[in-house]
Amino acid sequence: MSDTFFFGDWQVEAAANTLRKGKQVQQLEPKAMDVLVLLCSKPGEVLSSDDIVRQCWPDTDTGDNPLHKTITQLRKALGDNATHPTFIETIRKRGYRTLAEVRFPLGQQQSVSQQSWQQGSPFPGLQAYDARFASVFFGRGAQIDTLLSRIAQQIKFGRDFCLLLGPSGSGKSSLINAGVMPNLLQAGGFNGVEVVSYSSLDLADVSQDQLFSSLASALLDWELGPEQTPVFAGDSAASLAEKLQQQTDAVCQHCKTLLANNRQHTRRFALFVDRLEVLLSSPLFSEQQRTDFVALLEQLASSGAVLIISACRNEFYPDLVAYPSLMAGKAKGAHFDLAAPGRADLLQMIRLPALAAGLSFDTDPANALGLDEILMQEAASNPDALPMLQYTLQQLYLQRSEDNKLLLSVYNALGGIEGAIGKNAEQAINRLRKA
Repeated sequence: MSDTFFFGDWQVEAAANTLRKGKQVQQLEPKAMDVLVLLCSKPGEVLSSDDIVRQCWPDTDTGDNPLHKTITQLRKALGDNATHPTFIETIRKRGYRTLAEVRFPLGQQQSVSQQSWQQGSPFPGLQAYDARFASVFFGRGAQIDTLLSRIAQQIKFGRDFCLLLGPSGSGKSSLINAGVMPNLLQAGGFNGVEVVSYSSLDLADVSQDQLFSSLASALLDWELGPEQTPVFAGDSAASLAEKLQQQTDAVCQHCKTLLANNRQHTRRFALFVDRLEVLLSSPLFSEQQRTDFVALLEQLASSGAVLIISACRNEFYPDLVAYPSLMAGKAKGAHFDLAAPGRADLLQMIRLPALAAGLSFDTDPANALGLDEILMQEAASNPDALPMLQYTLQQLYLQRSEDNKLLLSVYNALGGIEGAIGKNAEQAINRLRKA
C-alpha cells in the first residue's frame, strides 16, 4: 500500500506516522498507524480483532486490549465518534471496518480502476498530458510525490518557487499539468497546500515585446470560488501587464487579500512557466526584459499568495546560473532533475492507462512476450523514446481490434516505436505532395 493516501478528508502519511488535514497535523504512534493502514488496505471489509492483532502485534500474546486502546486513539485523532462513526465502525463480536472513502493520490498505481476511462484514447500521442488525462497519467508516481513534498517545503521557507529540469521530451510539462497540479487542485490540496486556481504560460508561444502581456493574459485565467469570479476582473492584458511592472506590490497584496478568508489550508494561486529556456536564450528578448521578468517571478513567488513552477531543459543550466534568483533555492530543494523513466515506470505508463480504458495487449507467439513488454523493452533501450512511445501507443489504440486489443501486427506494420514516427512523417509528406 502507498505510503501516502487519503482517508476521508485526512491525508495519511504512513512513513511519518502522521495525519494531515489542511494545517492540522496529528501524530500517531507507530502501532496506531499500522492498524490504520491495515484497515484502509481493505476498505469497507470487516477485519476481525484476531486478524488485526495477529498482523499488527505478531509473535506477541497480548489479547485484544492493545487493539481496543489503539482504535480509541485513532478515533480521537480522526475526530471520530464510536457511537456515530464516520471513519471506523465497530461491528459487534466481529471486528472493525472503515466507513470513510480511501483514495490514493493521482498518478499513483493504486489509483487506477479498470474501465474507468471513457474519453477515447488514454494516450495523448505527441501532445503533452494535461489535466484531462490526470486519471490515466502513470509511471511518474515517485516524481509526483517528491515534487509535492518539495513544493510544501518551499512554501514553508517563504519562497514559493520550484524549477523542474530535464532533457527535451522527458515529460516535464506532463508531470506538472497531469501529475502535480491535479493533486494540488483537489479539495484540501496535498501536504496542506491547496491551489485554488492555476494557469500556465508557455514561453515558446510568446511573441517579441509581448512577454509581460502574455504573462498578464495567463493570470487573467485565475478564478476564485464556486462562482468562478475572475481574480483580475476589469483588467485587460495590457492594463494588468502595466500593473505587474509598475505596481507589483499592489498586485501581490490583492491576491493575498482574496486568499485571506481561509485559515484551515495554505492556499495559493499557481502559475506554471513552461520552457524557461526560451526566455534565457531567445534573441526575441533583451537582457533587460529577461532580468525584469525573472525579478517579477521572484516577487510573485515571495508574496505568500502565488506558487510559481517552471520547467527548463537541462542543457540550458549554464544560462540559469546568470540569474541568482533562479538559483537561490537550489540548496533547499527548489530544483528537481527529472530523469528518464526506468523499466518499471515504463510498464506503468503502458499498462495502467490501458487497464483504465479496458484495453488488452496482444502476445507474440514466437516468444510469448506480451506487446506491453515488447514496447517497454524498446522504449527502455532509448532514453529519448518517451514521445515516440506515446505516439506508438496512440496509433495502436486507433488501430485496435474490435475487442479492444492492441495488436502486434499493427506494431510490426508501424515498424516499432521508431518506425511509427518515420511512417507518420512519410504520410505527412505524401499528403503535402497530393495537396
